[in-house]
Amino acid sequence: MARRWKWLVLVPGIAAVWPAAAGPAWVAHYNGPPAGGLSPSDYVTDLAVRDGYVYVTGYESLFSASCATVKYDYAGNEIWVQRYLDGQTQHADALAVDAAGNVYITGWQKQFDAGIDALTVKYGPEGEVLWERHFESPGGNNQLNDLAFDASGNIYVAGASWVTAQGDFDLLLLKYDADGKLLWDRTLDNGDGQLDTGYQLSVDPDGNAVVAGFTEPNPYLVKYSPTGDLLWQDEHIGFSTNDEWRRVETDADGNIYALGEISPPGESNHIWIAKYGPDGNIQWEDSYTGTSDLQCYVGGLALMPDGGVVIAGQSWDLPTVISIVTMRYSPDGTRLWQRLERGEYAQASGTDVAVDAEGRIYVTGFGYDVSYREDIITVGYSPDGDLLWTQVYANPEPAGSDYPQAIAVDDAENVFVAAHSWSFETSNDFTTIRYGQACVGDIDGDAIVDFQDLLALLAAWNSPGGPADINGDGIVDFTDLLLLLAAWGPCS
Repeated sequence: MARRWKWLVLVPGIAAVWPAAAGPAWVAHYNGPPAGGLSPSDYVTDLAVRDGYVYVTGYESLFSASCATVKYDYAGNEIWVQRYLDGQTQHADALAVDAAGNVYITGWQKQFDAGIDALTVKYGPEGEVLWERHFESPGGNNQLNDLAFDASGNIYVAGASWVTAQGDFDLLLLKYDADGKLLWDRTLDNGDGQLDTGYQLSVDPDGNAVVAGFTEPNPYLVKYSPTGDLLWQDEHIGFSTNDEWRRVETDADGNIYALGEISPPGESNHIWIAKYGPDGNIQWEDSYTGTSDLQCYVGGLALMPDGGVVIAGQSWDLPTVISIVTMRYSPDGTRLWQRLERGEYAQASGTDVAVDAEGRIYVTGFGYDVSYREDIITVGYSPDGDLLWTQVYANPEPAGSDYPQAIAVDDAENVFVAAHSWSFETSNDFTTIRYGQACVGDIDGDAIVDFQDLLALLAAWNSPGGPADINGDGIVDFTDLLLLLAAWGPCS
């Protein structure tokens, strides 16, 4: 996007200008190869954006399942597709890209002998397989849910491992170096007969790995040192087998934010957030049950550049009104604001959130139309919670449905959403959307600020608001003209 206008926010009397989403710059679909005249169902699980490329992973399911990973350029052109099929069934559940453009996926693979291995694969920038690693255990069932890098390029992967003697799952954490050498593996059992699982992990600036999940029936958080020593574990009070931490982030000071769901006795499902210090002590926590104390569910968690976090999810506020909820917290736990948004839909739910370098917040989710098919809703907020824009992507298939799984934003405020979309012809497909930001002054949205935009502004002179009200002060006037002239030329 054009950045020439940014100096203007410092001019006295001219308010900050936040660009609006220009609509989809492109929409790309991926459908795996058919078999037996049937099209597979393709399900997205994760998304990454780095250095001008977009990466999407998930799995294809027909007679069996295989991992599928797609790389696009910024114009939406498919660069390569890698399908991993080396066993009976395999799933890719998380994705990360390093500074060299290498792509890592992790998940699980079911072998033909009925064993399930933890699976991690590394692809080169051109899509070539550099290495693949399987982790087996005597219990024969190992599944990975997330991965993250440390500053040295080592890879942590987390999930669960079945222990036959105990008859339950234990939390599983593995550490590989960049060449695929297993540096160490750890399992953690919190009691015979209890299910222990790691859902998401984050690596702090010192290389410590923090894993969030649950130990039945409580949300569970554990921290390991770079050498695999268990530093501490915290079992937060929970009340049912559905109580768990689903998201975790660590900030530059090593503080930990955990987000999950807890259902106190006799109450509905709460969105629950807690901040831990590096030593594992809770600094603050908060819960949210909507405006009517009904069911609320977690979507995503992201750090704010100036401290604190933003969270997104689902807020059930009336018997028939469900909304995307977005809340921002300061580092000390103050809830700075909360917003409910559902577009023109009666029901909507937030699934993920991302934040750009200037603190703008982007939330994706889905809304139900009258036939209960799902359309993608993506919303942009200012750091103060002002609604900047709302975009809806509706599947062109009359009975189609779209379910977003992940959102990402780059340094130029381009927003990317990954979803799976259903149609009669191809079943579920990967759907990847790029929303470009309109540059300031581009009133007609043709990616250039020129005489057409100038004429549109002059025609709207003294009008109350509208597209020509560039600084958003409620009137089209000389200030808007200055902003337009300063941005003259192609959007970049």
